[in-house]
Amino acid sequence: MFTKIPGFNNSQTSTNSTFRTDSKNQVIFNDYFRYSFSQAFLDNYGGIVFSSCTTLILYLLVKVACKCFKNTNSKIKKMLIATCQSFEKSVLMTLLVSRYSYLCSALILNYAFIPTNGAYQQISSGFAILYIILMVFVLILALCASFYHEKNRAKLKFIRPQLGLIALLCQEYSGKRFFGRVMAFWTLLSNLIIMLVLELLRKWVTVQLSALIALNVITILIALPKNVFKATANKIVLIGTELGFIIINILFLVMHFLENSNSYPVKLGLSWVTVGVSVAIVLFQIIVKIVEFFRLRREKRRKERKRKQRSAQRTNEKRRSQQRAHEDSRIQLRRRLEDTQTHVRRCHEDSRIQLRRPHKFNISIGADPKSSRNSFRNDTVRTLKSSKNNYCS
Repeated sequence: MFTKIPGFNNSQTSTNSTFRTDSKNQVIFNDYFRYSFSQAFLDNYGGIVFSSCTTLILYLLVKVACKCFKNTNSKIKKMLIATCQSFEKSVLMTLLVSRYSYLCSALILNYAFIPTNGAYQQISSGFAILYIILMVFVLILALCASFYHEKNRAKLKFIRPQLGLIALLCQEYSGKRFFGRVMAFWTLLSNLIIMLVLELLRKWVTVQLSALIALNVITILIALPKNVFKATANKIVLIGTELGFIIINILFLVMHFLENSNSYPVKLGLSWVTVGVSVAIVLFQIIVKIVEFFRLRREKRRKERKRKQRSAQRTNEKRRSQQRAHEDSRIQLRRRLEDTQTHVRRCHEDSRIQLRRPHKFNISIGADPKSSRNSFRNDTVRTLKSSKNNYCS
């Protein structure tokens, strides 16, 4: 699609002495293996630009389709939301992680030459301007995120909606310390500086390699404090990798000093040592990741075992408490029943004693027989009622 734009094959003669070019005006990146790159941004980064644009178009279509479904519990809406998140991670992984060094290199070469001798070169410069704005925005956002902590959150409230753009870059680092928050910014900035050093200082090898060693040392110093990484394995991988790069750069320095000498076997041996260190870096990363995987797996099993033991203990304690409560209720019920029986027995005995007790009836001679009879009846009824009430109570 891009190659059909007029001026695709136009080349621009290099006037910058910093870079070496071949017969086709391609920038030579490596003098030993003759790696070369184009001056135009789209020649170096065009495939990634096209794939990113395709992904963004699909992302917008899925986003619009997601807005059409109002029911948040719908399976289709949940699937579309997951697809949107996948597209977002894909674009960020492409631009800022896996192809970030290529992006920096393409931008450096484009701004070093600024090719404008055709429509294709002009469109390419337009894409370069767009991507440099995006890169600067991400760098500023990562720097602001480094200070987004505690009291500064209110001051930096305006960047809160945009922090999701760099969440993928910050997921391995801890936010408890400043070095953990600044690590994402330093990773982006150090990769950009490395590409600048490799492309702009190629004539001064000693300065170039010294600058690379300094960047490796700074990265190690930032990663050394505690609570910078969420996982210790990532810290070990980073420090080990940076130490490996320091060894490689030192070997390159020695090889550069021996370049004009006749000690070919020594230079050949140093080159093979460099290859061995490079392979060792890759194997070291793989081994650490494998060990970390099994460690996390064992820790997960141990936590699951402890969780099951705690749940079993809680179940047993609950069962014991229920048994104790049941026993206590039975004991209380038995005591109440015994107290009730004792009380009833006492009441019965009291009523019997009252019934057996003799009553004195005062009957006066010459009194009215009806009144005496009524008083006798009333006394008898009152006595019976009191005894009955005592018995019932």
